[in-house]
Amino acid sequence: MMQWDLLPLSSYADTRVHIAGGLEPAYDIAGDSFDFAANDGRLDFSVFDAMGHGLGATILTTLAVGAYRLGRRRGRSLAELASEIDRAVLFQGRGEAFVTGHLCTLDVREGQFEWVNAGHPLPLLIRNHTSSEAGPADPSLPFGLEGAPAHPARLQLEPGDIVLFYSDGIVDAVSSAGEPFGLARLIDLAGRHYAGGASLSLGVRHILDDVLEHTRHRLRDDATLLALRWLGRESP
Repeated sequence: MMQWDLLPLSSYADTRVHIAGGLEPAYDIAGDSFDFAANDGRLDFSVFDAMGHGLGATILTTLAVGAYRLGRRRGRSLAELASEIDRAVLFQGRGEAFVTGHLCTLDVREGQFEWVNAGHPLPLLIRNHTSSEAGPADPSLPFGLEGAPAHPARLQLEPGDIVLFYSDGIVDAVSSAGEPFGLARLIDLAGRHYAGGASLSLGVRHILDDVLEHTRHRLRDDATLLALRWLGRESP
């Protein structure tokens, strides 16, 4: 499947940073995707969610990921990446379709985290066993709508901090009784699953399993998580 083939390996770890992602449903992907790459002293990563479902959403996401990877390899800044992705999605969607997402980079030596929010839900910050929305980060328009130039937000991470990104398919997932999974439930689960330094991959899997159980395995939209943990500076 074209959309599934876009995804990188599910996790990466070195002495300073761990990252792990997961996506459900694995064999019926619509518009969600994520990407990451470890470079010299830096971890670059992104999450995307195209409007709609089916082939149209898959094409939009493929364009967004392709533009992101090309710009990243050329050393573009986050603001430049956002502009290039916007143009790629606009070419296909003609202003009538869009992709939300986050473009992120982490200085793995110093813990300086920088990101652009293109109309996507704010990530969660898990610090000292407490989970809350990370911010502030004023969102720009989604990619494909010719928004104003993006202004990256910055956050200084502390050793052990976890930043958790999610798509709206997580919080909007509804039970058979019509109850949404909701942000409050996600915040609570993230705090509990990652207490005591739990594995990022296991935490992602447990939360996705909770979402699937909530919906009785009948997701109406892709559900995506991407978790990042900064371990801190190495000793001299």
